[in-house]
Amino acid sequence: MINGQSSQLALLRLMQIVSQGSPTGAFSYSQGLEWAVDAGWVHDAATFESWVQEQLMGTLAQQELPLMLRFYRAFEAGAFEARALEPSGAVASGGEPGALDGSAPEPNVTGSESNTISAIETSAADTNSEDVQTRHASALRAAGSRRVAQLAATVLSLRETSELRDEERKRGQAMARLVTQLNRKIECHVGEGGNADHCQLGVFTEYCVAEHIPVLLAMHGYAFAWLESQVTAGIKLVPLGQTNGQQVLYRLAEKIDQCVVHAQTVLDDDIGYSSPALAMASSLHETQYSRLFRS
Repeated sequence: MINGQSSQLALLRLMQIVSQGSPTGAFSYSQGLEWAVDAGWVHDAATFESWVQEQLMGTLAQQELPLMLRFYRAFEAGAFEARALEPSGAVASGGEPGALDGSAPEPNVTGSESNTISAIETSAADTNSEDVQTRHASALRAAGSRRVAQLAATVLSLRETSELRDEERKRGQAMARLVTQLNRKIECHVGEGGNADHCQLGVFTEYCVAEHIPVLLAMHGYAFAWLESQVTAGIKLVPLGQTNGQQVLYRLAEKIDQCVVHAQTVLDDDIGYSSPALAMASSLHETQYSRLFRS
């Protein structure tokens, strides 16, 4: 059981959010692939697989998944503080949250935020009053919200073109509308400096935390959803046959675990990946005479 929820149900919740039928607008974007095909960079199954693998092993492993891991820790810390203030005064049966090894994650705070929280913790050590505990949890939640906003800003700063930034925002908005209808406890921090109206990576992660989907499973699910979306676009654009597309998906899916393992080793200062061809393709996409996908 995961906080009172079966691991099987958590897996089903993940399958629902990564489904191609989920109304997040993923089908509307090719992420530069349409231009790459038009320019002749991608013209058959082999060149398509190479194009996608470069992004999977580079951008996903070095940028997206490391950021997702940090989002998860920030949201999980906030969820733990919220549960600590429940009337029972105890955390749910699943115990304290953990990032990877089951240990409780520390909120990522610096400077004045750290000083504020340290002062509250000192006061909390001297008194067990409900007011002090409430202020302590509120300070931690505020620090967590700032951390989420910081991560969302980082995600957008790494989207090298207006097309990629627009996709991140639009899909984030669509996903926020969906998950807040599925789970009423998800707030997505709309209008509070959070990620819901800016960053689909953050919304996806917040959903996974709310549904008690383990972080490593969530990272695998996110990577597979991205990969399947690219294969779907490739089937239309290259074009690939359905069987050829599934063969590419089958082969590249084997590399997702490697990406997740690598993502756990990436330090804060090393997050990011340069992909000039992707940036060029995304920039030039809007100049195409005709398009199947949005720009």
